[in-house]
Amino acid sequence: MSSLISNMMLVANAGSGKTYQLTSRMVMLMALGVEPRKIAALTFTKKAAGEFLDAVFLRLANAVLDPEKLQTLRKDTDIENLRKGTEIPDLDDVRCREILREFSLQAGVLTMGTIDSLFARIARAFPLESGL
Repeated sequence: MSSLISNMMLVANAGSGKTYQLTSRMVMLMALGVEPRKIAALTFTKKAAGEFLDAVFLRLANAVLDPEKLQTLRKDTDIENLRKGTEIPDLDDVRCREILREFSLQAGVLTMGTIDSLFARIARAFPLESGL
């Protein structure tokens, strides 16, 4: 499955749909079995990080409740194409509920935030190594 997943950096202007693209990517990775705590989603502002977290929750919850939004999410994550010839589970309302549950349980340890908060976490984790 690791051959299906590659790192991605999205650089675009404000209002261009970065959050939408990133939430699609995050859901796709979780649908492929990647634990939410192992996904780094970084931005420059706390506001954008909060919007991103909210957007992931909303897209998953809406997909559980609304068949049209589920179809849109399946299309946006390209999960149908990724499933061809693999054992990836379908992204249906049950799977979205499972992903939402796991995402909720791991919300406290997610690496979703600002770039400077990530560097601060690294510095706190390795104070001697970083010379602090």
